[in-house]
Amino acid sequence: MAYVNPIGKGLTVGRIDEGVDFAGAGPLYAMANGVIKGVYDSGWPGGTYILLHMDDGKDVYYAENIAPSVKTGQRVKAGQQIGYARGSYPFIEVGWSTSREGSPVAQSHYKEGQQTAEGKDFAALLGTFGWHIPGAASSSTMGGSGGGTGGVQTTSAIGGLFSWPGDVLGFFKDAKTFVDALLWIVNPASWLRIGAFLVGTILILFAIYALLKVGSDEPLFSMPKVVPVPV
Repeated sequence: MAYVNPIGKGLTVGRIDEGVDFAGAGPLYAMANGVIKGVYDSGWPGGTYILLHMDDGKDVYYAENIAPSVKTGQRVKAGQQIGYARGSYPFIEVGWSTSREGSPVAQSHYKEGQQTAEGKDFAALLGTFGWHIPGAASSSTMGGSGGGTGGVQTTSAIGGLFSWPGDVLGFFKDAKTFVDALLWIVNPASWLRIGAFLVGTILILFAIYALLKVGSDEPLFSMPKVVPVPV
């Protein structure tokens, strides 16, 4: 089956892990004709998980910080928009899936920070659409065809130290990550969450202290035996 590029304009390559991560905001497309098997909260950062069962029998997942535009059971065509990457942290991730609730094929053996063979394979497929992803396999065992819009298409090295445009895009990607983190820090809502967490922790510790005191028949608070009285 001839696949189409699932990643729209506005996104940039992040890393390879279970699948391939992308940063930025932009549309996400169905990679082939198929049926949406699931749209649900995965528990991953950002939450939303879209599972597409393609007509060739293979499954692909779109996960994390996504606003879905499809429903479970809906039939879609190749190139049809199925969601939108919101653009704030975390990245979105796309990759090969299993039929078990959309879990990534590599989930059972993935370790944080590791590039999996499945992720490299999916990156190789994305390479046929013009995406340059460091660490991708030489070719995808799952097949695919070129065409569509993509990301970085060429890479050249200068003096063996500087890679264009990969290093330049990497710099701006890191800068965006820093800015996102800074915006999170200065956001009042973030401090409200931190404050609520600290208050909750204090209340839990006080409850434990109170239970220990009640069990020992001691008062929660001890008053001083001698109270100074001003003359």
